Amino acid sequence: MINHLEGKHLKLVHYLCNECKKQQNITFTDKDKSDFYPPPPFNGLALFSHLHTCKGGVTGVNNLYIDHNLDVRSYNFVKLPEFQRKRKMMIPGAPKPKNPEVNITHIRAKNDLNIIMINEVAGANITIGTIPETDPVKILSSDMEMVQIKYFESNTKLDNLMEKWMQMLVNSIEVLLPSNIGLILESLIYILEEKRMFPSDFDAKLIRTILASHDVYISNVSEDSVDHLKNIYEDGEYMVGIIALLKENSTMRLHDFTNQMRGVSIKKIIYAILMLENHGAIHVDRPGILSMM
Repeated sequence: MINHLEGKHLKLVHYLCNECKKQQNITFTDKDKSDFYPPPPFNGLALFSHLHTCKGGVTGVNNLYIDHNLDVRSYNFVKLPEFQRKRKMMIPGAPKPKNPEVNITHIRAKNDLNIIMINEVAGANITIGTIPETDPVKILSSDMEMVQIKYFESNTKLDNLMEKWMQMLVNSIEVLLPSNIGLILESLIYILEEKRMFPSDFDAKLIRTILASHDVYISNVSEDSVDHLKNIYEDGEYMVGIIALLKENSTMRLHDFTNQMRGVSIKKIIYAILMLENHGAIHVDRPGILSMM
C-alpha cells in the first residue's frame, strides 16, 4: 500500500518493499517534476529507481512508476533474470535469445554514472543513468568479452583512474557470476566512493568478495582479543561483532553475518572481514576462482 503526505513544496511517499518487507520513505520536491517530465517514457509514467539497504544488507532497487502529480502508480523489485542454472542449451546455429533489459535511473545521484552493461554471464543488459543519443566515450570489455560496459558522458569522467576501476570490475563479474544485481550496484557504489586513487589489491579483493559473497565462508583462527581494533579503525565495532558471532559458530557464511548484523551494509561487513583477515584473526574461504585472481 502506498500513502502520501503532501506539503506545499514536497511529497512524502511511503511504500512497502516486497523483498525485505520493510516500509520505504522517499521525499519528492517540486524540482523532481522537472527531472521526470517531459516526456514520461513509460505509458505516461516516469521511472524512478529507489535504492535502499534490502534483505541481507545488500542494496535493493525498486523501480517506481510516477505520474505528473508525483503519485506512485506501481512499482517492482529489480532482479537479475534466472540465468545459467535454468538456461537451456541453445541449438547450434539457432538465433541467440535477446537479453532482457534492466533499467535503473541512478545509483547515487542523477547523472553520476551513465552506462550500459551488457552482461552475458547474467543474461541481462543493465542500463544505469540517462543514456544520450551519442556514441559512448568508450566500450570496456572483459578478457573473454562476456561482459561489456558502454561508458557515456556523465558527472564521473572516464579518466585513467576510472578506466582502471571499470576494467577490474568487468573482469571480476565475468568469472564470479554475481547472483544479485545489488552486488553489482554495491561494487559500483564502492568505485564511485573510492576512485580518487588507482585500485589497490585490497580494493580488488573487496569488490570480488562482494560479487562472490554468496559463496564465501569465514572461520575463527585466533583466541586473541580484537577489542583494541575499535580504537584503530572507524568500523572496529563491526570487527568485534564478527568475532563475537564466530565464538558462537566457528564457521559462518558471509551472508549469515548480514542476517545477524541487521542494518549494517554488506560492504561494511566485508571491509571488517578483510581487515580481520589481514590481522590474522580469521580465515576467509573463497571460491577457488577468486583465490586465483
